[in-house]
Amino acid sequence: MNKIWTGLGEKGKVATIIGMFFAFPANTKFIIDFYRTIEYSRESLINLAVINVIAMVWFILPSKISIKGGKGFEIVVED
Repeated sequence: MNKIWTGLGEKGKVATIIGMFFAFPANTKFIIDFYRTIEYSRESLINLAVINVIAMVWFILPSKISIKGGKGFEIVVED
C-alpha cells in the first residue's frame, strides 16, 4: 500500500508520459503525410489541434500553477 502512495507522489511523471504518448501517433502521422505532400481537410487539422490541446492540458494537469500580480508579475508552474 505504501508503494501506491509513493507512486501517486510521482503522478507528474506519469501524466507527462501519458500526455506525450496521447498525441504522439497523430503528430507522427501528420509529419509523415506532410513530407509526402498529402493534403489534410480542415476538419482533420481541427481534430489534430484538439488532440494536441488535450495532450497539453493533460501534461499540465497535475501541476500547481501560481499567478502573482503586482509590479513583479510572475507565473510559476510546479509539479
